[in-house]
Amino acid sequence: MMTKNYVILLILFSLFITPVQAQLSYGEIQLNDTISQLKERAPTPSIKLQLKYYQQALKALSEDSDARQIASNYQKIIDDYPVTSQTLKARISNYTSASFADARDWPVNKIEQEIARQNSSQTALKKQQQARSSELTTIGIRISSFQTDIERLRGKLTTTQKDHDKLVGRGDISLNEEQEALRIALQIEQSSLSTQIQMLELEQLSASNRSELAQLNRRLNLLEQKDVSNYLASLTELRNNILRKETADAIARSKQINDSSLISSPFLQLQLEINQELSSALEIVSARNETIQDKQQAVTQQVDALTTILINFNEQVEWLKISSAFGENLRAQVSSLPTEPPLDKLENEIVDSRLARFRYQKMRTQLDNLPLTTKTLTTEEHASLLRFIELRRLLLGQLISSLDNHIYEQAKLKVSYSKMNSTLVKIKQQADEHLFWVPSIPLLGTQSITELFTSMLWLTSIENSITIPQAIFSSPLGTLSLAALLILGFTYLRTPLNKFFTKHIAETSPKVGKVTQDKFAYTLRNLAYSLADALLLPISLLIITELMINAWQYPFAVNIGHALQDSLFLLVIYLFIRNLTRHKGLLQIHLKISKERIAKIWGYYQVLFFISWPAYIIQVLCYQYPEQAYDGSLGRLAFVITCGALVQFYYRLYREKLPLTYQKKNNGKPHIVHHTIWTAFIIAPIASAIMAIMGYLSTAQVLLKQMESSLLMGLFFLLSYYLIRRGMHLQKRRLAFERAKAKRIDIIAQRAKEVEKGEQNSSQESHFDIEEPEIDLDQISAQSLGLLRTLLTLLFVALNALFWSEIQRAFIFLDTITLWDASNTLNGVEYIDPITLKSCLLAIIIFVLTLVLVRNLSGALELLILQHLDLSPGTGFAITTLAKYMTISISFVVGFNFLGVDWAKTQWLVAALTVGLGFGLQEIFANFVSGLIILFEKPIRIGDTVTIRELTGTISKIQTRATTIVDWDRKEIIVPNKAFITEQFINWSLSDSITRVIINIGVEFNSDIELVTKLLLESAEENNLSLDNPGPEVFFIEFGQHALCFEVRCYVAEMGHRLTMTHALNTRINHVFKEHNIRIALPQLDLRVKDGFKVSDSSHIMSMKKGSLR
Repeated sequence: MMTKNYVILLILFSLFITPVQAQLSYGEIQLNDTISQLKERAPTPSIKLQLKYYQQALKALSEDSDARQIASNYQKIIDDYPVTSQTLKARISNYTSASFADARDWPVNKIEQEIARQNSSQTALKKQQQARSSELTTIGIRISSFQTDIERLRGKLTTTQKDHDKLVGRGDISLNEEQEALRIALQIEQSSLSTQIQMLELEQLSASNRSELAQLNRRLNLLEQKDVSNYLASLTELRNNILRKETADAIARSKQINDSSLISSPFLQLQLEINQELSSALEIVSARNETIQDKQQAVTQQVDALTTILINFNEQVEWLKISSAFGENLRAQVSSLPTEPPLDKLENEIVDSRLARFRYQKMRTQLDNLPLTTKTLTTEEHASLLRFIELRRLLLGQLISSLDNHIYEQAKLKVSYSKMNSTLVKIKQQADEHLFWVPSIPLLGTQSITELFTSMLWLTSIENSITIPQAIFSSPLGTLSLAALLILGFTYLRTPLNKFFTKHIAETSPKVGKVTQDKFAYTLRNLAYSLADALLLPISLLIITELMINAWQYPFAVNIGHALQDSLFLLVIYLFIRNLTRHKGLLQIHLKISKERIAKIWGYYQVLFFISWPAYIIQVLCYQYPEQAYDGSLGRLAFVITCGALVQFYYRLYREKLPLTYQKKNNGKPHIVHHTIWTAFIIAPIASAIMAIMGYLSTAQVLLKQMESSLLMGLFFLLSYYLIRRGMHLQKRRLAFERAKAKRIDIIAQRAKEVEKGEQNSSQESHFDIEEPEIDLDQISAQSLGLLRTLLTLLFVALNALFWSEIQRAFIFLDTITLWDASNTLNGVEYIDPITLKSCLLAIIIFVLTLVLVRNLSGALELLILQHLDLSPGTGFAITTLAKYMTISISFVVGFNFLGVDWAKTQWLVAALTVGLGFGLQEIFANFVSGLIILFEKPIRIGDTVTIRELTGTISKIQTRATTIVDWDRKEIIVPNKAFITEQFINWSLSDSITRVIINIGVEFNSDIELVTKLLLESAEENNLSLDNPGPEVFFIEFGQHALCFEVRCYVAEMGHRLTMTHALNTRINHVFKEHNIRIALPQLDLRVKDGFKVSDSSHIMSMKKGSLR
């Protein structure tokens, strides 16, 4: 009946596709020739478009050919199914064991060759069985997707037909070259889609036949494997019997020779002992060979079982799409997986075996050099020596042969171990990928309340509780005694350690903050005491839990021991924080946190600990009883209670405004990062509790654990930052104090000189205080703290990325959520690249990491590279700026590539936009390019003093568009970068910051020129700001109208010294001129008396001439 329906379907289908196939006029050869001809022509847009269409046609033609071949195979399976199935069933029902050669009379080496050949045959049969199992799994998975794939292809076929009919709808219009290429591509695409639909329908029709044939082949394969396995077992047993017999014969002969030999010489006694050791070693190696073979057989069976589990696991995962209730069964399979085999231990054993073989090989070589004659031996003793040597040669040969076989078996076992590890990893990866988002327990309901009551009775039952002391005291007396001594020892250590800790705090807390007494070692010791005291009690509990775990006859006590061990890290953290919050402890005295705030936060944490610690123990305990479903009742309740305690704790910390992201520049006010972080930590436990109620308990536990671990890691880095900052603060204060001491010494020395000259006067400097007031943290080097923050931030991000990568396969489902499709071209072939939710999240992560990296890149480069290089001023700034530009560019290219925006597509658009914006925003682009030129050529650098457009100031910022200059009035002036490239300006400190100061002075005509020159030169040389090289110069430059003109030329080290030096020099010149009665020339005015003046006015005129009018 099925065959009849199939024939009707094929007839209808052939009627549908025959017109399309009949019109195909292009084959693979014609398409390749057309493509080659087009590639030889000029690459115009029309040619490129034709190439694209013909390449699509060639790809569709290839897909059509492949689909026809596959469809032909499916058709053959359907046609041959009756005969093939009957043949396989007959072979199975009439199966007789294969006849193998009789190896009872074979030597060992021939038996080993046959074993190797049969091992190869068995491996081939296992691969065939795995292929059949995989085929069955694929058939089962494909059954549910046939109809979806067929409908999808039919939709594409309908669209392609519409496009084709639209193109050739009017027969009276001829098509151009581009349209003809498109027509051929659409025609071949129709044929390819039709063939693929036919292939899928044949695949669907043949699914049951292929499944039945695969099952029959697998049954036949199992029978053949059984025969080969039995034959291999017999060969192995035969070889072992022969080797065992040879070993026994060698040992018996050794014993016989030893017993029959008369030994009276120490030399012979030594040879006898060596032979006895070799006999024992041969016996041990033989026993190990048999043990290795047993392990090899057991591991092979485990590998086969794991391979079957992996194949079935892939099939069962598909059932999760229909019902998630099957997830509990899969989780039980994963939890029952065997542990990973000790591969490292086996590798060490192989090395030991090789060394032993080398040692025995060396002993056999040394037999030729052993002295066979000696004067101290009699004739009988000499004969015994010869027998001993011959026996040793036999034992060594047997040992080397056994070791060779032993090393070979170890190598085979190593391969099996590797296969087992690989299979276990694959199963766990599949579990992490598919089971992470599957409910692990049922949804909370009335049944959960009944189970909760039952689990509470189980937890508090006397029968279980009494097993705990029984398990502890069931250990041997020696173990109990040692454990008791260790517990008493650690308990006793707590008392003196606590006393030392208290004494240390009392002695060091008054010294902290005083520059002459404070030491960073006090902080480190406080930290060490805190950690040591926090470890003593958990170590004692660890010893007790080990006693409980070793008592296997008490399962409840064993599980309690495991749960306590898993929770000890919480106790260590609690005790460590308790020590940090001591009165006058590290947080209060060393980190300057107020006593009231510490007490309040410590109270919050105590409440959290005494709720979450027992709740965590209950969760771990319930997880170890999957068959009793305690995890879904009591375990879920404990987890929800823990989540509630965490929400309350985080909310209180949020209200306390902990210094997690605060800095003084924000005036202690929280910013967006503060709100974001604490909001995330508050929402996470709430979401986890909701997930647990809905049944996703395992998922919620893993995610919450990862987040809490990230928080602990962040707190560790935060504590490290504040501790290192305290060390830097202390070092800064010491340097300042040393400078203050040096200044005081200079003052005292100066006073001593003044006393000697009799010029001492009273001063308040005699009351100078040695203890310098504490310097505010803002005075610490901002660069050093910036480098520290950069390093810790990058390290925190890297460790978090590594930590979260452990569960990254759990988020692989994001790669199955397609948001849109992007078309890309590879080697001239266009393909569709789906853009998934995972791609979008990766792009966002790249942009966020780029933001973090760019903000901290300058400090990281300075810390790791630039500070170790001898660079000219401004080079470091140019390197960091260009590195930022490159980082941003690369991240944008990579990020947008994840979003489907390929650079090959956008480069021409970017070029066009660049040209368009270059014309539209010409000035902005000019300033941007000028900024890049400034970074490369460095005509100006940060800190340079420049004069441009009658503006003088210091360069403070060089940015993308403009440069900021701070003038002498402390005003910030924004100058476009283009001005420094196209205009003339003065850089007072480009290559040399030394500048010349010129002072013009005029004296009266009757002044002594030599004296004036001497006084001016001495005044310039006495000035502290005037450089000696080049030194000051004085020139008599001209006879002015009213004065003799002198010019003083001095050089100062930097621009900021010009006015200071000018003021000091003018003051000094004025002083020395007054001392030597040298008068500064003033402008003179001559009055000529004409008619109308009286002679009596002549005296007045003469007085004016000599007086003020000059």
